[in-house]
Amino acid sequence: MPASNDKIIECATLFCQLYNMKDDDPDLDRVGRQYEEAMSQIDSAECAHVVMLAKLMDGKRFRIMSNNPDTVRRAIELAREIGATFNDTEDDPWIEPLGSTMLTFSPSPHGRQ
Repeated sequence: MPASNDKIIECATLFCQLYNMKDDDPDLDRVGRQYEEAMSQIDSAECAHVVMLAKLMDGKRFRIMSNNPDTVRRAIELAREIGATFNDTEDDPWIEPLGSTMLTFSPSPHGRQ
């Protein structure tokens, strides 16, 4: 059973917290354990969504290409939940023959949601 959107967002949020912590931060071990516990509750396919959200939460753009409609749908759903925007490259002559969808996600213009 797929993890909830909230669980994937929690994993991405914890990842961002860990990434931005200093080695001597007193909360490092606690946040690390929370991250490990949260990640143990998602499957490996959902890890890509965690990475996508973490990048967006950190203010970076992210691009996916997939021929799996469920993967594309889930990425759009998750991005919208954190206020990110996206555009597709439906008319891209390099992508169309592959039968794939490529989306570029941009972080929320209002910062982290």
